[in-house]
Amino acid sequence: MRSRRLYQNLGWELSAEILSTAAMFGVFVLVATTLGEGGFGLYSGTFSLMLIAGPLASWGAGQLVVREVNSEHRSLDEALAWVIALNLAASLGIGLLLVVLSQLLLPQASLALFVLLAVAEVVFGRWIVLVRHAGQAIERLEISASALLASRFSRLGLAVGFAVVGEPSVTGWAVLHLLSNAIGVVVGVVALARVATLPRHLHRPSRSATKDGLLFALNGNASFVKNDIDKTLLVRLGFEPEAGAYASGYRIMGAVSQPLLALLGATSARFFREGSTSARAGLRLAVRFSGLSLA
Repeated sequence: MRSRRLYQNLGWELSAEILSTAAMFGVFVLVATTLGEGGFGLYSGTFSLMLIAGPLASWGAGQLVVREVNSEHRSLDEALAWVIALNLAASLGIGLLLVVLSQLLLPQASLALFVLLAVAEVVFGRWIVLVRHAGQAIERLEISASALLASRFSRLGLAVGFAVVGEPSVTGWAVLHLLSNAIGVVVGVVALARVATLPRHLHRPSRSATKDGLLFALNGNASFVKNDIDKTLLVRLGFEPEAGAYASGYRIMGAVSQPLLALLGATSARFFREGSTSARAGLRLAVRFSGLSLA
């Protein structure tokens, strides 16, 4: 039964990653062609900065909820009661800090662009990540897939309409980005509420949980810095067209990693569960799935 659930979850996650990548490729083509290399470079550089800040804005909330349910054996609503509070405080705090420092970080970007993308990614984007991790925690990855696909395909639909009847601008695309992520949050929360009990009240996280969340956040932040800081730096140094061309090539190469990301999402809960018994158990699980990842 567990193996069947694993492959079902892997199917959900892989299908969602492939379909969302296809949808985002369509959005990428529309944004790049309507804004040109310079405008697309400015948009990509600002967006990349929000991605870098993303893990800190969630403060490891997603990984914490998976750990609490599978390693500490808490119920999902009990874990979410304080994880949501942590996510909310961190996302609002980091988002506000980015807006305050906007002209220092990227003086080429308007305040409106900064605010819109900060709300879209640092706030709504972190809620999508939390909903997806909640689905991973209870090994119901159809929830994770619904939030991701709703966000990506609503963005594609809005982008097509905007490109046809609107006057495309960097700020206008940021508005669509915000709206699509808000749709993803709503769909994800509704899907989660259908299969699990959500908390009625929020609780203050403990100091140890806050410390562990920071460690998870720094780990994720290091990965995003490695992947995205170059585009932001190109814009900061005044090379918006070059940033646009670079971002185009990077998005195509990024699609190669989707199967591995899907496997990671499908097995995350199991690694926390097995690792809570012993390091050797976690290692055995890693060896078991290494062949699948290479395939």
